[in-house]
Amino acid sequence: MALIPIKEYAQKHNRSFITARTRAWQGKFKTAQHIKGKWMIDEDEPYDDFRKDKDKTKDLAGRKFGLLTAEHIAYIGEDKSAYWHCKCECQNTTVVRGALLTNGSIMSCGCGNGSAEHVATVKEKTAKYKVDKTNITLLSNKKGNRNTSGRRGVSFNKRKARWEAYIQVNKAPIHLGLFEKFEDAVSAREAAEEKYFGKYINLLSEVKKEKNT
Repeated sequence: MALIPIKEYAQKHNRSFITARTRAWQGKFKTAQHIKGKWMIDEDEPYDDFRKDKDKTKDLAGRKFGLLTAEHIAYIGEDKSAYWHCKCECQNTTVVRGALLTNGSIMSCGCGNGSAEHVATVKEKTAKYKVDKTNITLLSNKKGNRNTSGRRGVSFNKRKARWEAYIQVNKAPIHLGLFEKFEDAVSAREAAEEKYFGKYINLLSEVKKEKNT
């Protein structure tokens, strides 16, 4: 093993010296050693593209791709690509690799292969469920898959040691405040639901009856 200065190693791989040194401090390199105030590393150690790996798992939760809405990561593949659990506007679910969502290769669960014509058809069928840009069929008190508080729209802010309440209206998040008690955060969330979604409650009931008939 032939050790060379981290600066020389960075130049060899066309990388930033500062970035390489930071990664050495972070323990990202297997052979990096801090000797007499300087970082040394095996000249033959490969420089993994950490940024590329990060891009593969970027957060797509809540984003729409054609008829699909990415909900949460289903699993990470062997190539470190994130595979997302998605819900289609036809109400089916599917798992799609993140890159195929972002580059537009897959836009539906397969119900119509995501063609522009099919996307338009499904959107027309589901238009009656949308009021003020809000899909009323998605309004429920069910907690998300990553929710640990047991109540949708309420989470514990570890940094501020407070319960935090929030709600999303027309795809825009609204912060409802920080609270010492969980019950107070829940009350704030319920008040916001009544304020922003109250007018949809009766319509939602009608939609549920229609779907069950």
